[in-house]
Amino acid sequence: MVFKNIILAIRTPSAFLLHNYIMMPVRIKKWITPFLIIACQVSSGFAFSPNGDSLRLDINDAYFSGSYVEIPVTIFSFGNVFAVDFAFRYDFNRLVFDDVVNAMPGLQYLYYQNPIDSIWRFTSYLPNGFQFGTSVCHLRFLTLSNEACAYDFTVPEGYINGDSCVMEIQGCMDNLGLTNLDVKDLTIPYPNPFSDQLFLESKTEKLVHIFDCNGVLILKTKSGEPIHTGSWPVGMYYVKIFDRQFHHSFKMLKQSP
Repeated sequence: MVFKNIILAIRTPSAFLLHNYIMMPVRIKKWITPFLIIACQVSSGFAFSPNGDSLRLDINDAYFSGSYVEIPVTIFSFGNVFAVDFAFRYDFNRLVFDDVVNAMPGLQYLYYQNPIDSIWRFTSYLPNGFQFGTSVCHLRFLTLSNEACAYDFTVPEGYINGDSCVMEIQGCMDNLGLTNLDVKDLTIPYPNPFSDQLFLESKTEKLVHIFDCNGVLILKTKSGEPIHTGSWPVGMYYVKIFDRQFHHSFKMLKQSP
């Protein structure tokens, strides 16, 4: 029976994981895991760290709503996992981060973007632990073109239970449902982070509302003219741009000059 399971693991690792691995005794798991890792690498091309722990951000499994795309972050680990952390930098010219959604029930998490190196970081803890092949959460981005691809993300880092692991970003998705949006006239506030000025350029004039981190409306203006922000306190701001029947929201970080 054990020999049969080993052959199944090598030939069809995904099916093996789902139907056989979990039911195996611990003493068998200890020596079969290295062979299973190799089998998965050969079969799927997915890279595992030496201890078998990996994270995957797979754009091919993403789904979209209007101009937003939600990308799942999936965990692959053979052990007991309670803490998952990862980091990456994304292309601000093509994507705008919006929020973390569809997080696992009971997941305690925190995320932030370092204004110095522009790297986005996520840290989390799940008291009941993560299961192999489950999505930790989905990352939602506003797409500024008609696609989101792996090359939009750089310098990925992954950690499981505090130990370094592979953080793989793969896939590409186009035609992200932008039919109701004129991408060429999409107004994107920049730079992000900003300090003394905030710019909103567009072909047509659009109404702009800016809120502070507490949701208080602090400014009503129109696109086209630079906004002087030198006197604003350092912190997070929300910019809402109205475009006919649509509106788009952006999170902007004010930092010291």
